[in-house]
Parts: sequence; C-alpha cells; structure tokens
Amino acid sequence: MAVNDYFEEKLATFEQALSTFKVALLSQPSELERDGAIQRFEYCFDLSWKTLKRFLEKRGLMDLNSPRSVFAPAYAENIINDE
Repeated sequence: MAVNDYFEEKLATFEQALSTFKVALLSQPSELERDGAIQRFEYCFDLSWKTLKRFLEKRGLMDLNSPRSVFAPAYAENIINDE
C-alpha cells in the first residue's frame, strides 16, 4: 500500500470516528452514554495524533512518538489551529 493511500485511509477512519463522537454528545446523557462518549473521545484523540504523525512523517519529520511531539509541529506548520 502506498504511503498516500495509507494516510488517506487513516484520515477517513479518523473522520468517521469524529462523526460518531459528535453523535455521542447529548445534552443530558445517562452515565452509560457519558462513559460511551468518553471512550469515543479517547479513540478520536488517539486517531487524531496518529493520523497527524503519518502526515508529518510524509513531510520528513521523524521521531514523533507522543501526542505532544506531534501537535507542536502540526501547530507550527499551521496544520491545526490550536495545539
């Protein structure tokens, strides 16, 4: 699988996860719904930094092994608005 295809697949997975997270945001959730929303958030967060990591690696940045090491350069390169 080409690097571009792999990144596009990761991006599509993240977009789908973000969509399901938005559905989980209810105004008056039960405890079970709240716990489900938290799990969806955690999944989205994990996918977000790993997808950004792949994108930055395509640009030549390496040694990105944590969310902090990914979000700072992504912000510096105006890929994201808020680190």
